[in-house]
Amino acid sequence: MFEYQNTTCFSKLSPNTSRLYITSQNYVRRFIKKEYNRTDYYLQELDYSFVLRFDNFLRLIKSNTHKGNLQHNAVMKHIEVPPFVRQFLA
Repeated sequence: MFEYQNTTCFSKLSPNTSRLYITSQNYVRRFIKKEYNRTDYYLQELDYSFVLRFDNFLRLIKSNTHKGNLQHNAVMKHIEVPPFVRQFLA
């Protein structure tokens, strides 16, 4: 999914959006490695438990720009499903 996004969508995104996508991808990869000891996770395996666990994982990450952990809005930006992904989940 990330490869598809990076090759087909990045040229259409603003630099700030691209930066956020890359950061989100890195968080997802770290989460999957930590929680599931894997390097990949299939879309059909996604469920509500995955989202809750990822939310908790994000809330424990130390922010690079602020003191303390990621705040609610930052967490939601990383959890939000980009429109191009929705086509694969339907």
